[in-house]
Amino acid sequence: SFPHPEEVLQMSKCYKRPELCNYYCTHECAIGEKYVSPVETKDLSDITIGVIAALNRLNNEKERFIEIVEDGKITIDEHKDFKVIKRELDKIAKDVSNLRLWLDKNIDEGNVDASVLEEA
Repeated sequence: SFPHPEEVLQMSKCYKRPELCNYYCTHECAIGEKYVSPVETKDLSDITIGVIAALNRLNNEKERFIEIVEDGKITIDEHKDFKVIKRELDKIAKDVSNLRLWLDKNIDEGNVDASVLEEA
């Protein structure tokens, strides 16, 4: 039998494995399968480099991004450029999710003080 979401959340806390929640959502939930990206356990340096690289690539495309979205429509001639920009945005979103997982794991393991993050 498959566990309920509340049980997965409880198991992730008990076993200090926050990635269980993402796995459940991306593999067992129809909504999560469509809207949630699978996360990877990565080192903080790898996550940071990925974010900075994607931001740099996106920075090079920001003027084009503004041109594409300023009228609220994406025309056929804009599809190719928008696809490239969307790919970079997707990479950033995935890296943000990986960073959240890294933080959750390190908070659970006592390596990061969660109260310091709440003050920000």
